[in-house]
Amino acid sequence: MANNPDAVKNLRPFKKGDPRINRKGRPKSFDKLRQLAQQVAGEAAAYDPEAHKTLTRIELMLRAMSTSKHPSDRKTFLEYCYGKVKDEIELTDNTNYSPEQIAQKVAGLLALAQERKDANNA
Repeated sequence: MANNPDAVKNLRPFKKGDPRINRKGRPKSFDKLRQLAQQVAGEAAAYDPEAHKTLTRIELMLRAMSTSKHPSDRKTFLEYCYGKVKDEIELTDNTNYSPEQIAQKVAGLLALAQERKDANNA
């Protein structure tokens, strides 16, 4: 806007019934956004003459993901189809601390964190 000297001249205030006004506003919660996204995804987008049926937007998106050249798209598509692969995490304790020693160290760290928080708030 700063580069265009006519930018201020082009501004028009809203008038009653102006179609530019977004009366519904942004979705107020994620559930409403999800509902809107599902509504848009379910809209008819193209006709597939081979299958003799109309494809929805989500069907087209999934088909595009399944044949994408990007590995992350194909991975996401497979996760949608068959579920996410579980990550296995193995934890080993090489410190040989007793549970009491671990509790003392955690308590010391919490006390130090509280001291720093109090110092920052002062």
